[in-house]
Amino acid sequence: MLVAECCVCYIDMRSIRSCLQELHCMKKFNGVVGLTHVATFVTVTCIGCREDSAPPTSAESLFTGPTLFLPLGTLRSPRGIAVDDSGRVWVSDTYSDLVRCFAPNGSERFRLPGIILPTNMGIDRATHTILLVSDQTMIIRIDPNTNTPTVVIDLDGSPIDTSSMYNVISSQTQRRIVNLPVMGDLDGAGNGEIFVSVLANGAENFVLRVRGGEASAIAYSPLRPLVPSDAGTRFLSVDDFGTVYTSFVFSTSSTSTLTHVFALTPGNLAASHLLSGPRISAGAQGSSIEPSGFMFIADTFLRQMVIISTISERTFDALTIPAVSGMTEAVPTDIGVAPDGSVYVATADMPDSEHQRGAVLKYTRRMPAKF
Repeated sequence: MLVAECCVCYIDMRSIRSCLQELHCMKKFNGVVGLTHVATFVTVTCIGCREDSAPPTSAESLFTGPTLFLPLGTLRSPRGIAVDDSGRVWVSDTYSDLVRCFAPNGSERFRLPGIILPTNMGIDRATHTILLVSDQTMIIRIDPNTNTPTVVIDLDGSPIDTSSMYNVISSQTQRRIVNLPVMGDLDGAGNGEIFVSVLANGAENFVLRVRGGEASAIAYSPLRPLVPSDAGTRFLSVDDFGTVYTSFVFSTSSTSTLTHVFALTPGNLAASHLLSGPRISAGAQGSSIEPSGFMFIADTFLRQMVIISTISERTFDALTIPAVSGMTEAVPTDIGVAPDGSVYVATADMPDSEHQRGAVLKYTRRMPAKF
């Protein structure tokens, strides 16, 4: 059997993972799945391109659009978005204290009121439920079958285990984790663990791991970040193998900074590493990752959707998010990927300080995926 190496076609990573686990051959080298040594055993199913067509080489060859999924004024500063297994789009209507659910055609299905300041959203791969951050310190789970919200954990007053960070980062940062557990982006792993970026002012680089109703901190780099003002917004996504992708900001000189994507392997911290290829800004806020290995990052500073291949560990492309009619400037805040590979981008009109109006754009796959 022949395996064609193609970092940009839609490889069914879940099928590969199942085969590798069955063969006891699943390994990771520097955070990247090693498949070469099982090439004679595994057939890769390319589900996004035909044999007679070239694989996509840019976002334009990958998507059509964007089209306007939710018009300006439908939402007030949406800061989170996710898509469930049935293709319904969930949006955090942040300044309205609402979570709203929309059908694939854009019609509203229902609202969940009373969720205070809902922001970033993610998917729990173990339960196929929606995860979101509420009021900066609480994780809420929504079951898309019953539309019922439940609290996973509230860090306001809950203890956070920082023992694994001893001798890795400063005691000052450990105190900030305990005293200022402001959550950023989040995502769920296949084993039921939930990972969250933390925006504690001035904190060094770490994420929170939530399991069994308890939170612990993991330092993903002993390197100190830049200055307190640059140790803020961070995206976070978890792939089907449990690798956690987030950002790391550090200084290259007294006046310039550089932001890398960091691949954290919770089960093998020694394999965690900076990705050398991708470049993003310190304003990378929300993200989503699909089984093919493409990760989509909402970069609020650059006003872009950055597309990274986690297979090749390089930037595939970056799209400037256009402002819809009536919007001064479109700022992407979070991204959700549908089962057919379509990508939804939540945007906010940041200069509109009074109303913080928002909209959602949709990028449609030229050749629908089958995740």
